[in-house]
Amino acid sequence: MPRAGLILKLSCPDQPGIVAKVATYVAGHRGNLVEFAQFSDKLGSKFFARLEFETSELDVDTEDFIDGFGTLGRSLKADWHFRRLPFRMRTAVLVTKTDHCLQEVLWRAELNELPVEITSVIGNRDACRAVAERAGFNFSLIDMDGERREQGFRELRDQLVAQEVELIVLARFMQILPDWFCEEFSGKIINIHHSFLPAFIGANPYKQAHERG
Repeated sequence: MPRAGLILKLSCPDQPGIVAKVATYVAGHRGNLVEFAQFSDKLGSKFFARLEFETSELDVDTEDFIDGFGTLGRSLKADWHFRRLPFRMRTAVLVTKTDHCLQEVLWRAELNELPVEITSVIGNRDACRAVAERAGFNFSLIDMDGERREQGFRELRDQLVAQEVELIVLARFMQILPDWFCEEFSGKIINIHHSFLPAFIGANPYKQAHERG
């Protein structure tokens, strides 16, 4: 059975000592740190971190631990968010024709390798319906061709909101997302196939795209 824990996501201006201060706070309350991922954006002078830690041995109540972090967070001029573990993120998978990425997501979800609750599979083509329904998931077909493109994305948006989706997985979804859609679901979209970046071949295509602007 998964142990009780927390995930902390934090972003703040880059500055010396962030890792040490955060780790000291967790360890100071007997939290067991099991994962710590960090990234410094040199161009924007921003620091990002994701921590996962067990809370079964905390020396304070979990709510007090979360509230107490506010003092440190404010001193770092940070934005932060805690999520309790275990959890499953409500997830929609968007597809077009090719199904190998979809099958990988469904398989890993079935094996509990991904902390997701798949709410639906949505496609702008019908090719992946059989794969989704065979796995026991609803499949929705939305026409996005030609003049139907804008209306199609509005329908997609309505479905995602109605399903209270927390994560949108683009599994070979061969459509360019409108700006308004990206803004509304900012931080909730992940692409698991980077073939939409043909201008940036080889290693680190996202880094190349970011540097290009």
